[in-house]
Amino acid sequence: MKFVLVAIALIILVSAKTKTENKIKTEIELNYVFDKIPSIDTIFAYADKHLKNRAFLFLTIKIEESGSGSQPSYLALNYNNLCGMRMPNKRKTYAIGETNTGYSIYRNWFESMLDFKIYLNTMEQHYINLYKKTPSNVDLIEYMNTNFNHLGSWKINTMKIYSSVEKKYKSYVKNYKHEK
Repeated sequence: MKFVLVAIALIILVSAKTKTENKIKTEIELNYVFDKIPSIDTIFAYADKHLKNRAFLFLTIKIEESGSGSQPSYLALNYNNLCGMRMPNKRKTYAIGETNTGYSIYRNWFESMLDFKIYLNTMEQHYINLYKKTPSNVDLIEYMNTNFNHLGSWKINTMKIYSSVEKKYKSYVKNYKHEK
């Protein structure tokens, strides 16, 4: 009798777990399929939801590093790496591996975005420790110019892209304040 009760309890437990897993999977599938890189507008909508005040900055870096059109970069296309992220040594990461050149590999583009959020939080904290103030997105671009990408044209290109992103999407974001 005890065996039958234990067997029934296990069946109920497995059934409940499977239903929960299916519900989570269904919710993800209803929201979006993450296995291919979506349009830039869709990426912005997700960034706005998950990165809040750093959505413009994320989209700017994504465009600078992997493009905005139908021809994403090699890293984005093959490794879901939207921002040209290197595999971190110290901080937490969503990366599941790295390329032979040290770039992060992600399961999907969404986890690449979430990993960039972790990176931005780290950069923001470094900035606050150094300057004793919370940085604007423009401040972070300036700061990242020495930490993220050392190419001479990166800062100029990134500032131009940021201005375009801000102009295109500012009406989408509620309570948006222009940064100086």
